[in-house]
Amino acid sequence: MGSNGLWWRRHLGLSVHVKDKSIEEIAAVARELDLPYLEIVAERFWNLPDIGGKARWQEIKHLLHYYKLRPLVHSSYIEINMASINRHLREAAVRQILLCVELAAYLQAEYLVVHAGNLNRNYPASFLPEARLCLQESLEWLTAQAGAARVTIALENGWNGENHPLICNGDEHAELIESVGSPTLKAFFDVGHANTFAVDLMAYLEQLQPYLAGIHLHDNSGTKDEHLPLGGGTIHKSVYKRCFDMGVPAVLEMNSLEDIGNSLAYLEENITSD
Repeated sequence: MGSNGLWWRRHLGLSVHVKDKSIEEIAAVARELDLPYLEIVAERFWNLPDIGGKARWQEIKHLLHYYKLRPLVHSSYIEINMASINRHLREAAVRQILLCVELAAYLQAEYLVVHAGNLNRNYPASFLPEARLCLQESLEWLTAQAGAARVTIALENGWNGENHPLICNGDEHAELIESVGSPTLKAFFDVGHANTFAVDLMAYLEQLQPYLAGIHLHDNSGTKDEHLPLGGGTIHKSVYKRCFDMGVPAVLEMNSLEDIGNSLAYLEENITSD
């Protein structure tokens, strides 16, 4: 990381999002590439957060120490919806995320990424205000618990899919952070997700700057959440450059080791020092 032209690497990390690889395998890749961050995803692909028990947590902590990687944690997200207008489902989602808070505290992660959730497509859009209130209530309760555990919660924007999204732009993202009003709650910017809404990505980033904890990097065609390697979609290189300028962890969220390699090659070719 010594070259001025590769200044951006000091902010770069890998997510274990590659579902056919173990945490151990991705950690080894991050170390080999001399990257500082590893994002642990608390899903059952990797026996987390509780399937492998505390013994699994201990293994991961030792692994991070061995490879000298700084931990970031992404909470469970599959079938998790903190904005559900069904109270029982919403409370179950928060309970699952609280397990992830424990994991993040144990690993001493810089933050815990959480998804905002959505309003199910079977409800009309007129229910969106209720879903937003449900999300705000969930976040208020979650941040109170996370604050006691000294864990920062980083709220991620979702993608434009078949369900009604709650965060479509920077205004809505910042408004949610401000409405909760907790120093424990920060913003997490997923550049690929934002690209599916055809918004001004630079303007979105600027709106989040006062609250920003971290960034997910991946590309797409602008119509769906594809997790393409950087340069494989429609996101301009200037957006990635601005992401690194923010000075927060920027995590590659790729589907394969090949995509990680292609993304790094793209960054090395296109992101240079001033």
